[in-house]
Amino acid sequence: ATLTLIDRQGTILAHYPEPDKWVGTPMGQGTISEVILTKKEGTAEGLGVDGSERLFAFTTLEGSEDSVFVAVGIPSSQAFAEANQKLTRNLALMGVVTILALFAAWVLGEVFVMRQADALVKTTQKIAGGDLEAMTAIPYEQGEFGLLAASIDDMAASLAQRAHEQKQAEEATQAYARDLERSNKDLMDFANIASHDLQEPLRKIQIFGDLLKTRYGEELNEQATTYVDNMRNSANRMQRFLSGLLTYSRISTQGQPFSQVDLNEVLQAVMEDLEISIIQENAHIEVGRLPTILADPTQMHQLFQNLLSNALKFHKDGQQPKISIQAKEIITSETSTDMDYSTWQLSVEDNGIGFNEKYLDRIFLPFQRLHGRSDYKGMGMGLAICRKIVERHRGKILANSTPGKGATFIITLNSRPTQESHYE
Repeated sequence: ATLTLIDRQGTILAHYPEPDKWVGTPMGQGTISEVILTKKEGTAEGLGVDGSERLFAFTTLEGSEDSVFVAVGIPSSQAFAEANQKLTRNLALMGVVTILALFAAWVLGEVFVMRQADALVKTTQKIAGGDLEAMTAIPYEQGEFGLLAASIDDMAASLAQRAHEQKQAEEATQAYARDLERSNKDLMDFANIASHDLQEPLRKIQIFGDLLKTRYGEELNEQATTYVDNMRNSANRMQRFLSGLLTYSRISTQGQPFSQVDLNEVLQAVMEDLEISIIQENAHIEVGRLPTILADPTQMHQLFQNLLSNALKFHKDGQQPKISIQAKEIITSETSTDMDYSTWQLSVEDNGIGFNEKYLDRIFLPFQRLHGRSDYKGMGMGLAICRKIVERHRGKILANSTPGKGATFIITLNSRPTQESHYE
């Protein structure tokens, strides 16, 4: 320890130990004297006159009126030895406690956090893999993990319910498909019956009716002749009825595979088939450039033939029939494939008698007529067959008309392959 007296200028008046060495010398800058002369009383850690680090206690010497100060200093190592020892012990203890706390936190995290989190992850992976009956097995009352587990289990239950409903819907769809297949088979069986078993007696009725007319026509009275004519007409009408029904039923079941069809060639062939009717009616037909599409060539021929036949049949008396057949291309972009494809709109427009658009749905149904048989011939199957053909080609057919001002039939067809063409 040291004992030092200094005056206001920091000069040493007395010093223990070694007074001879230090008395009369200034304390110097950087020593404790600067603190003593500033604070005048207190404790501070600083350098003594010998350059050693000490803890000093200092105050004004009583009776000197702040002109002389006394300071006692002890080495810092001694002053803080006990405190440093306690600090070291406490730090070591804190280190041990910290390690134990981290270990406990790891154990608790593994037990209460990681295991639950792992259970949640595994459950979601099972659900994603299709196991909709997977459950988290975590108690719902365990805080946030419990709430999350409840949400995951509810989601799995909801998905399982939807999967069950979807399975039921698929089974119902499959049953409907089977029923539809049976119905189609029944329709084909009926078509075969209509084409053979039903037409055979009709042919005999027609033959015997012709024989009666030919061999015994002169012996029959007027009423008997009328009966024979009615019988023959009814047989002919029934035969046309069965022929139309057979054609209608075979559109989907006995169609040809799709191929590249030039509609210009198809229309030319149709006009050659209807050449006599066109000449008799003195019809004027205007034809634009038509596209080449993937289609059933035979059914395209039948489509145009039915539409042209109707346009020729339903013309105004005393007026020249005028028919316009045009095509318009519509380019459509498909985002999913980043490709463009063409949709063609074909129109068949005439200046005939037209019809009221309130019957628009009716005219495309089988055996539906807007006029009596005595006015216009036919069985009411032409437009029904047209719609059936267009639908087989994944297209649409519409009509616009005003009574007395003609009608326009619009057919929309794709130029690219349809789904059916791949199966054929």
